[in-house]
Amino acid sequence: MLIGLPYVALDGINEDGFAIGVLALNEAPTMQNDATKTNITTTVAIRMLLDRASTVKQAIEMLKQYNMRMFNTDNEHNYHFFMADATGDYAIVEYTRNTNNSAETNPTRMEVFTGNDTLRCVTNFYVSSTMVGTTDGWGSEHGKQRYFDMRTTLSNSNYNLNSTEAMSLLSLVSQQPNEADPTSFTQWSALYNLTDKSIRLALLREYGKIYNFKVK
Repeated sequence: MLIGLPYVALDGINEDGFAIGVLALNEAPTMQNDATKTNITTTVAIRMLLDRASTVKQAIEMLKQYNMRMFNTDNEHNYHFFMADATGDYAIVEYTRNTNNSAETNPTRMEVFTGNDTLRCVTNFYVSSTMVGTTDGWGSEHGKQRYFDMRTTLSNSNYNLNSTEAMSLLSLVSQQPNEADPTSFTQWSALYNLTDKSIRLALLREYGKIYNFKVK
């Protein structure tokens, strides 16, 4: 199982200061089907981008070269990516339904969002207007309060937090355990410094115990 572990990454940073994370959405999984492209899955895509991309722009172009196939056991979850790099660039990448095809049951269209303050953070709902009205569309409550807590804190601080303040923000928006869904709570919080390639990590919401790592 350890041999396969590098291919199930859910977030990470590389030696160039490129970082990426993935968040779940309550929607049928993405199933792109361009016969001219190779298929790729969610976590393998993260592994590829951490291995090969230095910037957000490079990562986006790489994703366009593949069919995203977001297989999962319950066939009820889709995912979107948040990525950023050491230049200050950032983007949200979502896979949404084709509005020109009413028969489409699985998302197939890749959308990229960047360049305004609304998109500096993301939780578990779509930012794409295409998905408004779906279970996790923009108007849903899933992750909404956490999103606005993050957005307000970042805006009020002019998007300039030190490492202690940033980890406090992650603590504020963390999710407590839920007996009905024991895996839905915040299992780790990772704070990536993209210029010095360092990581501050808290496990199982124990924010008084921080682990520090650095990419060489």
